[in-house]
Amino acid sequence: MRFGWLGVVVMVVGGARPASADGPKKLFTVSDSLTAAEPLDNVMKYSHAKVHLCPLDAGKYYRIDLESKSFNAYLRVESAEGENLAANDNGGHIFDSRIAFRPERSGDYRLIATSYAPRATGAYTLSVVPASARDILEFKAKNLPDLAPKERRPIVEELRKAMAEKGKILDAHDVLLAFQVAQNLERVRFPNTTDIFEDLAKSFSLAADSQAAEFSKTLQGAIRRLSLPGKQMHLEGAKLDGKPLDWASYRGKVVLVHFFASHFDPARVELPDIRKMYVAYKDRGFDIVGVSGDLNAKALAKFMEKEKLPWVCIYEPGKNTQPMLCHYGIFTLPLTMLVGQDGKVISNNVRGAELQRHLEKLLGPLEQN
Repeated sequence: MRFGWLGVVVMVVGGARPASADGPKKLFTVSDSLTAAEPLDNVMKYSHAKVHLCPLDAGKYYRIDLESKSFNAYLRVESAEGENLAANDNGGHIFDSRIAFRPERSGDYRLIATSYAPRATGAYTLSVVPASARDILEFKAKNLPDLAPKERRPIVEELRKAMAEKGKILDAHDVLLAFQVAQNLERVRFPNTTDIFEDLAKSFSLAADSQAAEFSKTLQGAIRRLSLPGKQMHLEGAKLDGKPLDWASYRGKVVLVHFFASHFDPARVELPDIRKMYVAYKDRGFDIVGVSGDLNAKALAKFMEKEKLPWVCIYEPGKNTQPMLCHYGIFTLPLTMLVGQDGKVISNNVRGAELQRHLEKLLGPLEQN
């Protein structure tokens, strides 16, 4: 499962049930291939993309599927004018992607077939069907941030009940839905988020599907992360040179732990601010440890070299899930955690000007050039 298009942690999941032969009638379907001749996508900037126009009616719910056995599918929906309206990189099967979508106006929409992995190519099928009740629940759950606070709780409760009732038959698609909801709960700072995570973790721990059951550990990791402020942080892993991280050697420093993925724009956007703080405070007891969620070790190394990042980065090659990302149940990247000189977490999501305020308080005013 990849943790959303705004920031990605990678955990490949499978085991979803095949579509029923007598399922909903397809309103739109096309079989095509993504090739190296296609232009690069304007969101997934290192991946080829192909555009398909599809007419959709305002107010109706649709389920859009991008299926491939050749590459990890990444599906986007744009307006006719090119405005990005929805995106998703998972659909329940290992390589597939799915979006539940409700257009605000009738007309042609641009369905963008692209890949999660850079420059991947191969055959795919793109289809649109009327959304089921489950699809509509997914749509509402994934769009929690757009709802008023009083409208959110009934949807969350409906989801929590649905997961509990499925019990042993929870599958990979349920994992994807729960994951995206977890992202949104944190994003909107939903009250009692840890209680909801605990209930979901209990439900998924009972699943017969081994990978669905595994997701309970990620939820438990999120509970661990949310309770970290004021507690010691554990961090381990191999650095890019293959040597183990000596986390104990950072004691006595203020450390920013930067969870990121090199191939997503948000990681690049915040780098100038992080670099500025590093240059200003590195000689006063500030350091950074990067934790990568990348799929490709070579792409990560190229990114580190291009950006000339002077701090350590940990990465476990050959793993679909980076251990520390699972250990702390990180649903959205980038995410930055600030650790004090005593090894205790000061903030489990510090960004921008907030980071500067913390550093000025702990290490002194920022020197003006």
